Amino acid sequence: MNIIDCPIQTMSQIFVIEDCKKTDISILKTRTRAIEAGPAATRPQILSFGIAPLDAALPDGGLGAGLLHEVSGAAGDAAARGFVAALAGRFAGARGEAPVLWCRLRGAGQEDGALYGPGLVRFGLRPDRLLLVLAERPAELLWAMEEGLRCRHLAAVIGEGVASGLSASRRLQLAAGTSGVAAFLLPPPGGRASASAAATRWHVVAMPGRAVPCWRVELRRARGGGRPGDWIVEWEDAAFRFRLAAPLADRSLVPAASR
Repeated sequence: MNIIDCPIQTMSQIFVIEDCKKTDISILKTRTRAIEAGPAATRPQILSFGIAPLDAALPDGGLGAGLLHEVSGAAGDAAARGFVAALAGRFAGARGEAPVLWCRLRGAGQEDGALYGPGLVRFGLRPDRLLLVLAERPAELLWAMEEGLRCRHLAAVIGEGVASGLSASRRLQLAAGTSGVAAFLLPPPGGRASASAAATRWHVVAMPGRAVPCWRVELRRARGGGRPGDWIVEWEDAAFRFRLAAPLADRSLVPAASR
């Protein structure tokens, strides 16, 4: 269930690009050229959640590729990360296991936990199809995201731990719209929401007491006529799909004298 708390070195087939700077563009381009050399799959335009009320709340009946989506969470809660991993895994699966680029700040694993290979597999993200960028500063992370979004053969690009602001988010949206790659931004938890060009904005928190990953998913904004709302959503990892969670039964204890 977890996607953290495991040193990244145990993911032997993951590509790691450290010290992400503009002088390192050749490294990232070398990786993306190798990906582009493979056969390209047909990219889905809309990814349905398979949950009628949630899909109906989105203007296109699902989550659009080629758009920037912002997903916030609570401090100390990996729910937003798990939710994004599941979405990215579904985009990857729809494209024949196309790679996913995940951008993080160096040292983020010490505070938030490192990405955990078996946990990512549960969400449909194979470690050997994951490109990891470790950047020194937020500006470098956003630059790496923008460069990655120009590669049409990626399934998704994820940026974790930075707030983009209006100008940077517009650049990310433009790059995503040009390539058709889905973009996800996970801002630092607990921060104030900044102006953003993101097509959708979500807030996700974990729901305890469930045997499977379960989240309270709140759609706060969707451009183009979406309807904000919130849902309790579970992840069915055997089928790699979402479903509405059944309400928990009230099992509170009744005093013997009242029976």
